Amino acid sequence: MPTTPSPLKRAFTAAKRALGPQRYGSGDRVLACPMCGHDHFDTGPYMVLFGVWTLVCAECRHISPFERLPERTDA
Repeated sequence: MPTTPSPLKRAFTAAKRALGPQRYGSGDRVLACPMCGHDHFDTGPYMVLFGVWTLVCAECRHISPFERLPERTDA
């Protein structure tokens, strides 16, 4: 017997999807982690560190610095 998730569980799932790891890139190019090749990143707790934006790989947790934060992509 299939059950439908509660409204609270649906809201939690939607929030996790919106705030979870995202893809970043420029134009039609998607960024990939230089260590593992994964393409989803968190802004993480180190969002701005000494005036440098950082993205944290969602797979291996490698921290990549950027002068400007790349735009989020849906690709």
